[in-house]
Amino acid sequence: MKKIVLLGLVLMGVKIASAQIVVDAEMFKANPNMFMGKTITIKDVKYINKVTTPGAPASGTVAAPVSGTPANTATPTATGVMGAPSVPTPGARTSSTSIYCNPMPNNTLTKWELGINNPVCIQVQAKDLIMLPVAERQQVKEVTFRVTPTMYLMTRCVK
Repeated sequence: MKKIVLLGLVLMGVKIASAQIVVDAEMFKANPNMFMGKTITIKDVKYINKVTTPGAPASGTVAAPVSGTPANTATPTATGVMGAPSVPTPGARTSSTSIYCNPMPNNTLTKWELGINNPVCIQVQAKDLIMLPVAERQQVKEVTFRVTPTMYLMTRCVK
């Protein structure tokens, strides 16, 4: 009997530890890495829009690249005399571009505003597209997403 109760307590502890966390938008903006691997909920956010990428279907879903062709190839640029800075290559990622705002294969990239001057890009799987608001720039009650090293993946949206 003690083993069953102990097992129940352990399972309940694991479930509580893996539950979603309600986070303030400013706290998330200050240190998003603190929530790595966790599912978080942020309340009172604004849905901006779905991002459609060139060559993508109208739904905004990004298909996987054809094998054998690199997704983003940048040619190296030569530096000038005495190591002068080079001109950036068109299409190359700059330091201001977030890795989270790159379209991921088989997901739809969406943009959200968590507060004033606090934009964020969240990937949405095809099965979850129905949860998105119909209108752009619409305020929603809360959005829940999983924080991973390569993307924020939406798990729930309450309109």
